[in-house]
Amino acid sequence: MPKQQAESALREMSGELEKFLRVLNASNVVDATGSIYSISDTLGHYRAIKGMLNWGYKSGKVTLQLATNSVVCPERVQSLTCSLEIEVNGYVRAGKTAVPTLDDFEWGITRTSMNLEFTGMTDPNAEAWSQYWHLDTHVDGPEANPPDEAHPMFHLHFGGQRMADRRQTKANCWGQMLELRGPRFAHPPMDLVLALDFILANTTGPRWKNEFCKDKDYTSVVCNAQHRFWKPYKRTLFEFYTSKRQDQERHDARKLWPTLRVKEV
Repeated sequence: MPKQQAESALREMSGELEKFLRVLNASNVVDATGSIYSISDTLGHYRAIKGMLNWGYKSGKVTLQLATNSVVCPERVQSLTCSLEIEVNGYVRAGKTAVPTLDDFEWGITRTSMNLEFTGMTDPNAEAWSQYWHLDTHVDGPEANPPDEAHPMFHLHFGGQRMADRRQTKANCWGQMLELRGPRFAHPPMDLVLALDFILANTTGPRWKNEFCKDKDYTSVVCNAQHRFWKPYKRTLFEFYTSKRQDQERHDARKLWPTLRVKEV
C-alpha cells in the first residue's frame, strides 16, 4: 500500500507541474510544451526501494519572455529573456495513513542543478547583454575533504561555468568584472515550479503580484511545491536550535548552512 500511495503522490506532482507549465504557456511568458511531455515521461520511470520512490527529471532549455523594467543597465533595453535549464533528483515515501494528505508523505530533493542566463537586447543587431546565475548541490562523500570555505548543500551563486565559457571565447567581454568562486548563498532546493516562480517573482514585478499570484492554479501548485520541498528543509534548520549541543555538532542543518556555529562548553 505505501508504494501505491507514493506512486499516486508522484503522479499528482507530475500533474501539477504540467498544469503550472500550461498556465505559463497561456500567459505567453514561456513556451514549455516540449518540457511538459518529456518531464511527465521521465517521472514515470522512477526507482522503487522499500516503498520509497526515487525520481528525477531534466527540463531542457526553457526560455521566459520578461518585462524590461527590472533592468538597471543598460538604460534602453528592448527585450529581456531568461533561459533556464534545471535538473532535479528527489524521493517520496508514504506514511502509514490509510487516506494520506500532503503532510503524510516524506518528500525530499537530493540534488538540484540549475543554470540561469538573462539576456537583454538594446538592438536586434547589437551585442547581447548577459548575466548568469547557478544553483548547485554540494554533498561531501564519506572520504571527501570538506572545503575550507562555506559550501552549503544547496547554494546559489553569480556567474559559474557559463560565464567562464563566454570569457574564454570572447576576450574582455566582461570588462573589469571580478570573478570569484563565491560567495555561495545558501538557498532552499528548487524544482522547476519553484525555479520558475523565483524568476517571475524577481523580474516581472506587477505582473507576478497582480496576475500570477491571483491565479488559483498557479498559487495552488506553488504552495504544494513549497510544502513538499521547503517545509522539510526549514524544519531541519529549526530542529538544529531545539537539539542538544552534542547533537548539533553532527546535525544535518550544518550541511545546509555550514556557517551555523555550536557554542563551546
